[in-house]
Amino acid sequence: MTKFFRHKAYFIGVHVLMFIFLFSALYAYFPWIQVKVKEIIDPADKVITIAHRGASGYAPENTIPAIELAIEMQADYIELDIHLTKDKIPVVIHDETVNRTTGGRGYVRNLTLEQIKQLDAGTWFNEAYPMFAREQYAGITIPTLDEVFEMFGDKTRYMIEIKEPGANSQIEALLNEAIEKYKLEDAVSVHSFSSASLRKLHALNPEIPLYQLVWNDYAAARLPPRLILRM
Repeated sequence: MTKFFRHKAYFIGVHVLMFIFLFSALYAYFPWIQVKVKEIIDPADKVITIAHRGASGYAPENTIPAIELAIEMQADYIELDIHLTKDKIPVVIHDETVNRTTGGRGYVRNLTLEQIKQLDAGTWFNEAYPMFAREQYAGITIPTLDEVFEMFGDKTRYMIEIKEPGANSQIEALLNEAIEKYKLEDAVSVHSFSSASLRKLHALNPEIPLYQLVWNDYAAARLPPRLILRM
């Protein structure tokens, strides 16, 4: 009996792998095949689809192509991360360094926008995910928040994560300036692990919806509800 189940599990596993391989091959070699979020998931009335770092499974994360593809896939929100450069420009990147998603090295906060714009933010994706590689991804740059808002405006809605705010950071004020500049108060929500950062932004603009992120921490999970609500 044990042998039977072992063979059955092997049989199922092989067919699952074959399906994944076939789907990847079809997507890689037939670009006209489009995957739309709402064709995979039929959301209920109160469910929204959020493209994490744009369509980061199909294009370099937090880049213009990833946002374009997410909009094409009909995602309800585009989730993006922002850091400040050395010259205090909000740029769209997840990590505090450029090491993982560009050909460069260094902390975002220690690099000027001019230095960051010289970095290739797409080739790493082509090398890591050849089944989704595209020639046009090579050489793309890290976008500024201004570039994203100017290009896409209210064509979509945004969920912005403030990364590494720091005690003396101007990131909340600069984010609010960008939101007001492009009149996107009704299109932007903001979340962060920093409750202090969210409070600063709320003081600047009480109309922006805010969400407190929490780490998967047992002690934090046991916080009394009254403390969580006060955050």
